[in-house]
Amino acid sequence: TLVVVELALALVMLIGAGLLMNSFLKLQAVDPGFKPRNLLTMTVSLAGASQYRGPTREAFYRLLTDRLTALPGVESVSAINHLPLAGDTWGTPLTIEGRPLPPPGQEVGATYRVSRPGYFRTMGIPLRAGRDFNERDTPDAPGVVILNETLARRQWPAEDPIGKRVTLDNPRDNSRAPQWFTVVGVVKDAKQNSWTDAAPNEIYLPFQQSRGFYSGAAGHFAPMTIVVRTAIAPQNLAKTAEETVRSLDRNLPVSSVMTMEQVIADTLWQPRFNLQLIGIFAALAMALAA
Repeated sequence: TLVVVELALALVMLIGAGLLMNSFLKLQAVDPGFKPRNLLTMTVSLAGASQYRGPTREAFYRLLTDRLTALPGVESVSAINHLPLAGDTWGTPLTIEGRPLPPPGQEVGATYRVSRPGYFRTMGIPLRAGRDFNERDTPDAPGVVILNETLARRQWPAEDPIGKRVTLDNPRDNSRAPQWFTVVGVVKDAKQNSWTDAAPNEIYLPFQQSRGFYSGAAGHFAPMTIVVRTAIAPQNLAKTAEETVRSLDRNLPVSSVMTMEQVIADTLWQPRFNLQLIGIFAALAMALAA
């Protein structure tokens, strides 16, 4: 009886391990919407550096981008306020021009991102329509935004969203006129805060047209994550990339230096751990039964 029970339990454990393995392989096959291979990431914070505000902040990131791009093995460089799957997302309500104002609390919501020119090309996120941000999207230029496919499809199912205008301000606030942004591009959906959930609405603003990230003094506006597309193993450039930042300002903290594949691995740690744990138990159960 004991042997029969042990064999039955071992068989159940082995079947469970096989099912978990199948699920884990399917998770690994999920399309994240970008190309994680040969991608190095690192977070640079300007917190406490009051000399970097507005034009000087833009000049710093532009110089850093130029220095990193000049490194051997680097193909392109850009930056984003919150890296996909890194665990931090901000949401914002948005209002579409020409439509009736929705009741309070029922506004269209979207994940809010701030990126620099070349971000989508560096990440390998395909542009579905329109254009990317460029150096002409300055604070004095007309406001522009880029949407992901989900937001564009939900709000303009039978129309071309290019040329439509949205605002992130509260149009009911009479103390100031809302700032309007014209949709200039639509990009493929990319995984952001979850590997398994469907893509949420997402809106991207150019760095220089985001009041907070361009000139804000608050600490949560200080960091930007640099993304570096390489032609060689990205981990081989990690130390050189850090030294490049410190060559511009040795007082700036650099953190979370890792490849995008490592970021994804950290996202999948729990299913991987569950698979390893039940696999060990299944092996022990089979050994005892034998």
